[in-house]
Amino acid sequence: MGRPACPSCVLFDFDGTLCDTEPAGIAQIDAVLRSYGVVLSRDELISLAGHDDRVTIPPFLERAGVPQAIDDFLRDLAACPNYYFNGPLEPMEGSVGFIEGLRGRGIACAVVSSSSSANVIMALNRMGMLSLFDAIVCREMAELPKPEPLLYRRALEFLGVTAASCVAFEDSPSGVAAAQAAGIYTVGFRGSSIVQELPSADETVSCWREARI
Repeated sequence: MGRPACPSCVLFDFDGTLCDTEPAGIAQIDAVLRSYGVVLSRDELISLAGHDDRVTIPPFLERAGVPQAIDDFLRDLAACPNYYFNGPLEPMEGSVGFIEGLRGRGIACAVVSSSSSANVIMALNRMGMLSLFDAIVCREMAELPKPEPLLYRRALEFLGVTAASCVAFEDSPSGVAAAQAAGIYTVGFRGSSIVQELPSADETVSCWREARI
């Protein structure tokens, strides 16, 4: 798919794209799994970033032969301190200026995230970024999370725009797959602490200073 010459909207993933939350999230997953006696390698932990825990965690529980089920894991993970509400959060360097520049040109901006709306809205508000977005679409708003395209399709519906007129920024393979499956030109963002390989992205940038619309 080709990059739109004059995009009407730019869509942003949240975790690892607008805010470097993924190290904290992976650390909590690691702590819960270790409490069950399940130890993953660093590469295995990194592979969980941007994916649905309900899909990615059960194979590791089964491999280790532990009695805990995915519902146990999700309950114990939810009991961990909520870093979206209480942790140190900062916008990814350069992201605010980039988004403000888009809005100054009349380009709509939205967040499309597999995280919960409560977490994303709280984090954006704490960082002073909430007012920068015309729509925020999170995991409760579609039947399936990324890599399925449903969240992106819902965002297009909310904004009244076509996929061909949009650009998405994603930092994970599942996010890139979701945006592209919705027909959106997708830029892989590789500027977070956890850098993932994004060979299927239409292009990549290593920081927000490199991003161009």
